[in-house]
Order: sequence, then structure tokens, then C-alpha cells
Amino acid sequence: ASTSASSSLIDVSDFGERLSVVDKFNTQSFTYDRVFDPSTDQESVYLSCVADVTLSVLEGYNGSIIAYGQTGTGKTYTIEGGDDDTRGIIPRATEELFKNIENSANVSSKFLVRVSYLEIYNEKISDLIDPSRKDLACERTAKGAYTSRVCRSM
Repeated sequence: ASTSASSSLIDVSDFGERLSVVDKFNTQSFTYDRVFDPSTDQESVYLSCVADVTLSVLEGYNGSIIAYGQTGTGKTYTIEGGDDDTRGIIPRATEELFKNIENSANVSSKFLVRVSYLEIYNEKISDLIDPSRKDLACERTAKGAYTSRVCRSM
């Protein structure tokens, strides 16, 4: 799938792993785990990138989904989405997570679900569950970096 943008050509490989930007002077190619065509639907993005993370969470692993890119490129839409078929990653993951918990064959199993939803913009961390928490500090320890004051909804 190719799209033209201001005299340059953007080409996504057939396998969705390479993106090439061609202009009249040169070609730059970038390799990713997955590149999505602009016409890709929300379900395809979820199934390709997030469904396995959601299932791993059910097995006791921590899961993180990160949307990264320039302002206006669709990160919020991909994460939140719209109604019904256009719902994004968070509604789909939440639905799948709780559907699997509800249908768990082992009635003695206990699940604790904690969710944090934050934004890093202009090097400032904001809590999107509690918007009054802005400019949160990133703390570093021997175990890594974390934000301790982010809300964890349960």
C-alpha cells in the first residue's frame, strides 16, 4: 500500500515490517515489528499487537502498551478509539481481560487487576485516570525507573 504525501512516496512492505519514504533525492527505509497501513482497522491492530499481552496478564505477567509518535498521528484514537467496531486498545483489552476472568474454569482462582493510564508529553508525566495529577516525577532505583504516584485503578 502506497500513499503520496507532498511529493514523497510512503511504501509499506507486503509483510508490514518495512516502511520506505521516497522523495526526489533519496530513499529512507525503516524496519519495525509491524507497520500498519492507514486503512488498518482497530481490531487488526489489537489482534496483532495487544491480544498476546492481554493473555499474558492473565498468566500473571505485567503488561504495558505504549503508543509513541508525533502529535496528531492517531495515538489517542488507537488507544481509546470510538464506539463499537472503532473502539481502541483499552476497551478491547479490558473486555477480553474480564471476559476471560468471568469464564475462568478454576472457580478458586483470584484475580487482582490494577490499571495505570498515563501520558508523557513534553517530558512531563500526567495521570490520565486522575487528571489532577500532573507533572509526576520519574524515580530511578536499582530495579529501574517508575512513577510511584500514578493512580492504579482497581
